[in-house]
Amino acid sequence: MNSRKPAGVLKTDAETDLYRELTDVLDLGIAVYQAVDGGKDFIFVEYNPAAERMDKTKRDSVIGNRLTEVFPGVVEFGLMQVLQRVWKSGLTETFPPREYRDGRIKGWRENRIYKLANNNVVAAYEDVTAREEARVQREATDERYRLLTDSTLDGVWDWDLISGELYLSPRWKEQLGYMDDELPNELETWKSRLHPDDRDGVLTHLDHFLRNPEKVWSDEFRLLHKKGYYVWTMARGTPVINDDGVVQRILGVHIDVEDRKKFEQRLADNEQRLTLALSAANQGLYDLNVQTGEAIVNQEYATMLGYDSSTFKETNASWLERMHPDDHEAVAKTYSDYIGGRKDEYRVEFRLRTASGKWVWILSIGRLVEWDSDGKPLRMLGTHTDITALKQAQERVRQAAQVFSSTIEGVTITDLNGTILDVNKAFSDITGYSREEAIGHNPSILKSGRHDANFYASMWKSLLEDGSWRGEIWNRNKQGVVYPEILTISQVFDDDQNPTGYVAVFSDITTSKQTEERMDFMAHHDPLTQLPNRLLFNARLEQAIQRSTRENQALAVMFIDLDRFKQINDSFGHSVGDELLLQCAVRLQTAVRGNDTVGRISGDEFVILLENIKSSENVSIHVRKVIQLFNEPFLLADHEITVTCSIGISLFPDDCKEPSCLLRNADTAMYLAKEEGRNGYQFYTHEMTTAAAEYLFMENALHQALRENQFYLVYQPQIELSNGDYIGVEALIRWQHPEQGVIPPSHFIPVTEKTGLIQEIGEWVLKEACRQASEWKKRGLDFRRIAVNISGRQVQNPDFSNFVISTLEEYNLSADCLELEVTESFLMEHEDEGIRQLRVLQEAGITIAIDDFGTGYSSLSYLKYLPVNKLKIDRSFVRDIPDDSNDMAISEAVIALGGALGLDVIGEGIETEEQVAFLKAKGCALGQGFYYYKPLSVEDIESLCLQQ
Repeated sequence: MNSRKPAGVLKTDAETDLYRELTDVLDLGIAVYQAVDGGKDFIFVEYNPAAERMDKTKRDSVIGNRLTEVFPGVVEFGLMQVLQRVWKSGLTETFPPREYRDGRIKGWRENRIYKLANNNVVAAYEDVTAREEARVQREATDERYRLLTDSTLDGVWDWDLISGELYLSPRWKEQLGYMDDELPNELETWKSRLHPDDRDGVLTHLDHFLRNPEKVWSDEFRLLHKKGYYVWTMARGTPVINDDGVVQRILGVHIDVEDRKKFEQRLADNEQRLTLALSAANQGLYDLNVQTGEAIVNQEYATMLGYDSSTFKETNASWLERMHPDDHEAVAKTYSDYIGGRKDEYRVEFRLRTASGKWVWILSIGRLVEWDSDGKPLRMLGTHTDITALKQAQERVRQAAQVFSSTIEGVTITDLNGTILDVNKAFSDITGYSREEAIGHNPSILKSGRHDANFYASMWKSLLEDGSWRGEIWNRNKQGVVYPEILTISQVFDDDQNPTGYVAVFSDITTSKQTEERMDFMAHHDPLTQLPNRLLFNARLEQAIQRSTRENQALAVMFIDLDRFKQINDSFGHSVGDELLLQCAVRLQTAVRGNDTVGRISGDEFVILLENIKSSENVSIHVRKVIQLFNEPFLLADHEITVTCSIGISLFPDDCKEPSCLLRNADTAMYLAKEEGRNGYQFYTHEMTTAAAEYLFMENALHQALRENQFYLVYQPQIELSNGDYIGVEALIRWQHPEQGVIPPSHFIPVTEKTGLIQEIGEWVLKEACRQASEWKKRGLDFRRIAVNISGRQVQNPDFSNFVISTLEEYNLSADCLELEVTESFLMEHEDEGIRQLRVLQEAGITIAIDDFGTGYSSLSYLKYLPVNKLKIDRSFVRDIPDDSNDMAISEAVIALGGALGLDVIGEGIETEEQVAFLKAKGCALGQGFYYYKPLSVEDIESLCLQQ
């Protein structure tokens, strides 16, 4: 092969320096190649230090030489083909990790191939040998681990404590009766199947191991099998621990030890029986010298009392010292009677204190075996048997018998065939059958007939598979009365775990059932009227919609609200209000058909569900019937009270198809009926929803206006009609909306009244007016008096008068600077609290004016007692003077009334000279309106004050 360097290989010094500067600082291997032989081979142009380190090849030995000469394995490696493609296409390529090897170099390389502007090709590469060899080793290990997992007969588990993931092998799941895809690989799969008696101990042991890791974690526990029983499993795990001693993961196996456990249990049972037999034979033996009281005892005797037999000594005195004081007398008498020949045998039970201080029951049996020449007893042999367990068992039996006889639950004991062997007293009390009548019969004598064969088959299946059954059942007592009971049946086993019979424990739950029914009724019905509440009504409405959909029928929802119900509550008390609601419920139920539903969903709101509706006219008949029912007065607390109602109606499927939507639409229609005068009804239209949306928008915008100070006040001067002099101003609110501009009060004040925002806005108006008045006062401007409109909601607040007076004090204003205007209709409807509040303010020196006078229904006899200083003739009467004789007559009457009562009278809305002339001629002294001034800004009012 020709190794001569082609012309043009050598670069200028400047180019060489540039390559060196760019590549020497990189950790990546950089090799720059120039194509030769039309791209069939490449020669090295540049080779940086990182490449020298990776390839263990000096730069001087490669520069100018062909790639195939320096690295003969390059074609088999695949890099040559990539270099050729990039040289031809100019497109950059990534050559993924591949293992390169030739006679002197071996390792994994990852390349990135670029083409330079001068047609040279650059390979930037990294030695990834360590990473890739680790990957290959890991994959091999994983494959071996997988093969080991799949082939082992034990269940394999792998718990990653960092990620929380738990791998469970197919064999692990198979041990519990599951296929691999039936159980998720997660920690809860294992924890949720732990036997309740094992759970705390196992988790505590595991937690201690994680905090104090050892070489192996091992534990035995029971896991729930798919078929419902538990199997014994031994878990062994080896931890993977980091340099800080923290467990990162645990690899382990689950070994099925069920057969071993069963064998151990059988072995334990046999050992127990053997121990009992040995204990019976291994009795304490004593040899008593009757004359001296000294005794020789065997090893078992000392051991029985917890002493070392090699040092234990027994005498009559030490024996009596260890005996329970309560037993001394009986033991002494038995011993004396036997020694004296008055008893044929010595047999007595007593308690002895052991070395640890515990008491054990002893059965002592003795016999005289030796006498002296005078016939006196010398020697007595006997045994001591520890009968503590027997005594405890007898006590348990006694207690069990007492519980059996005295428990309030009925108890039935049967054999495996279901024949009754015994019953307790509670059984007889509940069922009426005596013990003698029940024994020998089957519990089927209590069958009520309410359960079918499937019910009892399921019961017996549970008994046979699980050993118990619990549930509710209906039985019939001896008198034929059917009653509910909660019943638990359990299998009884002997010491060898063979079933011997059944025990049934039951309680009569008639009372709790009745309570449950009452609670259910209370949860779904209004406690006052007993009508369905909102929850039950919604459920019935949903069912009715489903029926109507299937049968292609219509239905209607009527939303009924009593008019002015709050006034009845406030005037007559809540007991009268409740009686009214009861009578309304009765009347409404008479207005519907048998399959319709009447409900009370809150306060004075009722709803009616009408099914199978033919047309809206059909609904109107029902609605008019309801309204007609309310035309009849109600007799409440010896008072005849007439109450009207407002009704909204929505139809299915025309208006809506969802229960909540139908109720909401009917509610919306009801509110429109109220706005249009009450005592009427409205069918829902989609325009109402639009209006409601606009209302909601307005409400939200008002909240924002309060937060962002979008409100401001203007002031309309009030005038002395006789000379045109300025006597004060009325503060009027305006709303500067950032997008819609100035919004007049007539558009937003009704919304504030309905939402309750009028309270907060009204307080703002009063404080802002007082603040402005205080500012004018400080500047020496004589504004005379400032009038502020107040709403009925404000006056109803018990703290309103205190708020007004404290506001005046806050801004250092005298009471005669302020005039409060309240509507005539409010004064007529709120005779108590509102009047008291206004009287307090009037007595403080504040002027009280009735606004819009003449539009309400004032009682003239009552008017003279109101705390009022001024009447304002409503602008609706002034507007048509002199064209409307009725308005002129009303205005003249109001002026005359004010004069007769000594009240000032002011005419609102004056716009013409004729109106001024009429009012002056009739004796009205004051006025305001566009004829004199429109509402003015603060600056204009200040100019007016300066002119005065």
